Amino acid sequence: PGAEPEFCDKVIANDAVAKLRLLAANHAKTAQPFFMACGFRKPHLAFRFPAPWLQKFPDLESIPVAKHPTMDLSVPPIAHHDAAPQLDPYVPVTPHIARQWRLYYMATIAWMDSQLGRVLDELEALQHHKDTLVVLHADHGWSLGEHGDWQKFTNWELGARVPLIIRAPWIESRSHTHTHTHT
Repeated sequence: PGAEPEFCDKVIANDAVAKLRLLAANHAKTAQPFFMACGFRKPHLAFRFPAPWLQKFPDLESIPVAKHPTMDLSVPPIAHHDAAPQLDPYVPVTPHIARQWRLYYMATIAWMDSQLGRVLDELEALQHHKDTLVVLHADHGWSLGEHGDWQKFTNWELGARVPLIIRAPWIESRSHTHTHTHT
């Protein structure tokens, strides 16, 4: 009671923190560089996160639903693969279900992000945040009811778009202001 459950991403973060400590200790003794990969599982289904994470978001009725909740009739059924919550992409799910899935997605992402934060905090505590390249990427995008799609099983833009973030602290950040002139 009162303890946070051992969800898979917490177990993965715990393991990553322990490995970072071993790698940093080895680096201190040998100056040997290190590489570590850490693969979080969420937001893959089932959406699992500690219940208190729901309190970080607006109430269910405030969650927006997809602007286009069904697949266009011109698109053949073969373009749809999801099993749930929208078995028929031409018929929208209820707004309640759509909001619930979107809320659970947000809570799952926030939970996973907190676990990633633990790993990055440990990197800083070990004083390797200024000499370590950090690369974040995903294996696929995610749909939240747009055009009758949920999850990741399409070649549509939302399913194929993959985030990629690279932090190389030794490269100076440059911000450019672009001014576009139309003639």
